[in-house]
Amino acid sequence: MAGKTQQLKSVTLTKPHQHAGVKYSAGDVISVDAATAAWLEKNGITGNDHTATEEAKTE
Repeated sequence: MAGKTQQLKSVTLTKPHQHAGVKYSAGDVISVDAATAAWLEKNGITGNDHTATEEAKTE
């Protein structure tokens, strides 16, 4: 099955967080989809978004 392409946003964590089973520290930058980025920001887990986006293949 061919995957579809989605845009990922790079976000900076403002506090420790576990994403996709990986533990990250405050200050780490992770790439997430737009919905996850919005959720992280709404819950005070990220600061300002980076302007760069990446294309990723998902299955």
